[in-house]
Amino acid sequence: MSILSKVLERVFTDAVWPRWMKILGKAESSSLWKKCFRAAARHADFDGQCAAKIAHTPALQRLLANTFKPDRSVPTALDFAIAISFELAQNDYEFSYEPTVEQIRHFAVDVRREWLIGIINSSALRERFKSVRDSHAAKLIGTDASCLPTEDQVLGDRKAVAMKYFEGFTTSDSTETVKVWMPDNDGVIHFDGELSLTVTVKLNTSQGADQGFFRVGFDYSIERSGDRLHVCFFDPKTKMEAGHFGVYSVGRATNHVLWAR
Repeated sequence: MSILSKVLERVFTDAVWPRWMKILGKAESSSLWKKCFRAAARHADFDGQCAAKIAHTPALQRLLANTFKPDRSVPTALDFAIAISFELAQNDYEFSYEPTVEQIRHFAVDVRREWLIGIINSSALRERFKSVRDSHAAKLIGTDASCLPTEDQVLGDRKAVAMKYFEGFTTSDSTETVKVWMPDNDGVIHFDGELSLTVTVKLNTSQGADQGFFRVGFDYSIERSGDRLHVCFFDPKTKMEAGHFGVYSVGRATNHVLWAR
């Protein structure tokens, strides 16, 4: 990467992107996001209260942010289905509704379509999308838009969903590898080689991880030293998370601590 490219990347990270995220957090996009979930719930016979609650969970908020990040892919229908399935299985939020895998697939497809249509119909979001993607949102409505029964085996398996979820955080400009230690069906995390269940994720040290990476109920270690995570943070300006592993860290510390060991 050239010096100019690095400077431009830093300007975007430190100045442009935080300002965009502040705008995205305001009424128009926030209101549109909620409307999309409500509309999709009606189309897909999905519980409306659950849809409204799940729209604000970290996994789905990540997809909202990534829609406008030039270094991230536009979320697919399967991305939405994985995120929804993952959140429904977590203890961070209480959901009294247990949709079928088929309902989740239909809901995910409809949410994505409603979201892209909403961007198209909003002059501010349409122009912002075009400026970062160099493309019109209308061109993507039919791309990566399906979530077929062939995905039922993954979406119906809690462990498989979690593995797919965390694998999606790997970035192309990674500099460190973080291992996610997942719990078994009883919620116990095993560090024994035979019983352990892990996913390796490659992250950029200076940028950190997308929102929703550091979750209660999971453990994390950094590959270079094996040190486990002892504190993690969230930056509301950039919608990124950071973690400290002994003397090593991924991302930047903020005043917003997610949790600490």
